[in-house]
Amino acid sequence: MPFFSLQSAYQQTHNELFDIFILAPNGLMSHIFQERSGKSLVIMDEFGKGTKVANGVGLVVGTIESFISDPAACPHTLLATHFHTVHDHLPATPHVTYLTFESLRHEGELVYLYQLKEGRASSSYASLVGQAAGLSKDIVQRQQQITQAFSSKRKLLPQLMTRKEPVWNKALPLVQMLLDADLATQEGAEELLRNMPAALK
Repeated sequence: MPFFSLQSAYQQTHNELFDIFILAPNGLMSHIFQERSGKSLVIMDEFGKGTKVANGVGLVVGTIESFISDPAACPHTLLATHFHTVHDHLPATPHVTYLTFESLRHEGELVYLYQLKEGRASSSYASLVGQAAGLSKDIVQRQQQITQAFSSKRKLLPQLMTRKEPVWNKALPLVQMLLDADLATQEGAEELLRNMPAALK
């Protein structure tokens, strides 16, 4: 059963028992908000998964902010997430503690120490995990390219458009220049016009 409350099952004889909410579908959040109390335990694993990153982060942050805005009814909450930017959007508060599993890099490999420590995860180590899982070097390199492009908000050409024909290779810098151009501003358009002749040579 994806959601259950021990408090409701033993309410008459175990009033001191915590409510335990294990969250699965997003639709159960409304029930949690109605029934939660300072004695509730809410467990959320990858809440917001399956949406765009910005939407998922928004769901997680909005939920946590709602919990901590009412200290008397704020449940004890365990949240596991791959949204590494959640802490950037939350206020500094004693009600929130960040924990991460300790790991280290050894000779190009990721070693899990299986020890929970206070702190924030800065990376999912996707490339190292991919290598350990046996993914090819090309796939891992492409993952790194796309991750860097996302981080820098830079548009990236689809891999299938990278060909070996001389004419196509000559056109690639121009295509990338057009993708990177900021045409929403006068300065961006003028910069594109200045750089285009050199790219066409």
